[in-house]
Amino acid sequence: MDIHKDHTNRLQTIHGGTIASLVDLGGSLAVASTGRFATGVSTDLNVTYLAPGGRPGDLLKGTAICDKSNAFEASPPPRTVIVRTRY
Repeated sequence: MDIHKDHTNRLQTIHGGTIASLVDLGGSLAVASTGRFATGVSTDLNVTYLAPGGRPGDLLKGTAICDKSNAFEASPPPRTVIVRTRY
């Protein structure tokens, strides 16, 4: 994703909410890549920010891989999809 000014916070670095949205979308796409029609919905999302993610003009790349999913099995809650992401 090309980072534009609209994606930034007042410090002119990419806004944490923008990154969290990309993580959420990546999770859905990772589940969809397993061939499932319904990807579910996120009920809890934890993102740890280690450093600023970029500034306008930077290119943000991400990878999401579905490591494990019992979200569609007949298992008791919590139903979990584990997605590894790297940006």
